[in-house]
Amino acid sequence: MLIHLRNDGLWRYRGVVDYSPSGDVWLHCPGQSVPLTRTGDVFSFALFPDGSRLAVVRHLHRIPDSNAPALLDEIDVATGQVLRTEQLPARLYGYQVVSTCGTVLLLGYHAKPIIPGKKAPPLETDVTDLLTGEQTENANFNSIRCTADRSVVLRKIGAPWAIFGSLVIGATGDNTLAPDKVGDFGVSPNGKYVVFTTGDQVCIVQPAASSNAPRCVDRFWDRGGLDVSDDGEAWLTGDSQIGGCPGIRDTHLTTWTCDAIFSWNPTESAPRLIAFGYVDPYGVSLGLGQRLLALANNWKRN
Repeated sequence: MLIHLRNDGLWRYRGVVDYSPSGDVWLHCPGQSVPLTRTGDVFSFALFPDGSRLAVVRHLHRIPDSNAPALLDEIDVATGQVLRTEQLPARLYGYQVVSTCGTVLLLGYHAKPIIPGKKAPPLETDVTDLLTGEQTENANFNSIRCTADRSVVLRKIGAPWAIFGSLVIGATGDNTLAPDKVGDFGVSPNGKYVVFTTGDQVCIVQPAASSNAPRCVDRFWDRGGLDVSDDGEAWLTGDSQIGGCPGIRDTHLTTWTCDAIFSWNPTESAPRLIAFGYVDPYGVSLGLGQRLLALANNWKRN
């Protein structure tokens, strides 16, 4: 089962900046989908490890250079009610929440002002662990993914605007899995598989294998947001190469191509399109998915 964002099929700028209206978080089960939020302005979401809470970042104004504030909501999965709301300090490049490393991390992106004629300043990342409250300012990475026990730690570094960077493994970053052009990435819960995208490719690699050269498939135009299962199956956000979105309401920009979720098993020659108009898939177990579905169907909506 998958949790994902539905954004009405409008194009999104890859990376931490998003030019399109945001959407809502949905749980997708075979034969049924239910919304987990109804505000229409969710930019990023993450499920807490025990499945009890859902963290969402809501961007109330979508223009990237507005330096506008964002809201962090924590939602009680049992009732659907918001437990707390925090107004986050303005960050030029916004925020993301990520369920990884056995916790939920809030990543805030900012940079020093651009000086005309000078090289663009590097992106700076502030990290807050929403379980422990631990904070790290100006972390030495633009994004991070790791297993719950942190035996496998992946960081993306060196990307001035958080679109592309090098993917390194380990606390010291001595081992570079992929240089320079990594967009999004993820690691399976057991740490066996790493999947990453490069703009026009999707690749998989086993870090512990004696020969850890990645296997890549060409002609996949990613739009950020992926997840990986213990058997190496990946769920990806990609460009469907189809104008508009079949079956999805378009509000404007109908000639732009549609975001979609794809599934890719490393034995397959290419990713398979499984849903139009959805982005940022996050896989959950059948048991957890069924529990979330039952709870969400009983939520009282205002």
